[in-house]
Amino acid sequence: MFKEYRLGKRQQTIDAAVQQIIADFGEVVHSAEEMLRFKYDLVPELVEGRHKWTIRYKPNGFRHPCSNTYEKNVLPVCIDPDENGNWETIGHVIIPRMVVGHVKDWPERHKAIKGSGWRFKSSMVEGMSEIYRPIYHNRWIRNRELLFAYQLSQFRMTPEFAEQYKRVFG
Repeated sequence: MFKEYRLGKRQQTIDAAVQQIIADFGEVVHSAEEMLRFKYDLVPELVEGRHKWTIRYKPNGFRHPCSNTYEKNVLPVCIDPDENGNWETIGHVIIPRMVVGHVKDWPERHKAIKGSGWRFKSSMVEGMSEIYRPIYHNRWIRNRELLFAYQLSQFRMTPEFAEQYKRVFG
């Protein structure tokens, strides 16, 4: 199964989406995502609006956006510029929709694949495996596992990072 879900701005609408995902996919592990972490080299893609989706993986489950703000679908965007484990908040992004699906059921050309920078479904699965293998003990992503993706909308940099971005990227 592969399905798209609209997320509202309040906790109750996100809770309803989570309950629908559980109804659709069975009792799967789920948890709140409180920030989105990106590699530093993706910042220009986010700023210029070319990186429109982000695909994620959690063994046997999914995460859902849930920030500390009134609008639960607004998440901080963080980078680790020195790759030393010190994540810095550089802005915020709205998550209006998410998709969830078993790898085997993902459409070959879904907008989340191209919008997250992958060219094809096969390269997405291989790339996601490379990203998540070190995190999840050399586990490869298989056809029956869930991948989920967030649509990224209205990325806004913090004033401090906007100044730094101008100096670095012009």
